Amino acid sequence: MIMMYLLFLISLVVCRFFSGYDSRFQNGKYIIINNPKLRMLLVDEMSFFERKMRLKKDINKMTISGLLFYIYTLITLVLSVLLNFFVPKTPIDPWEIETDDFFMYVDTLNEKLSAICIWLYFLSVISFVAVLMVRHTKTVGKQWIKILT
Repeated sequence: MIMMYLLFLISLVVCRFFSGYDSRFQNGKYIIINNPKLRMLLVDEMSFFERKMRLKKDINKMTISGLLFYIYTLITLVLSVLLNFFVPKTPIDPWEIETDDFFMYVDTLNEKLSAICIWLYFLSVISFVAVLMVRHTKTVGKQWIKILT
């Protein structure tokens, strides 16, 4: 179960990377965070797409998708904690995932439900990052074709 909490932390760090708004690559909606401590906690100063520093005008901006994923993070965390503490520890058939780098073993209902919540959160973050990467390569590819022509 510890591995699931590590997956949760990894997902949270990845959310922090893509939640920052960068006007060079994005043209969607954003919110402005005026509190500098909250901004440092929620938004990375590097651009997710190029790993360069974001523009000064974009430092206080966070994407709407980043905000939604932070809300999803909070819901997942609260649900996981509630499932661990308030659902009775009902024994079930063991559920085990074992690979070279990842090991998870749960044998109670509350741990299994908590692990499923965290696993779905991790998969949604990874899927969103994949969509962002594909969208970014299409944008950059179009720019290179314009330059070449």
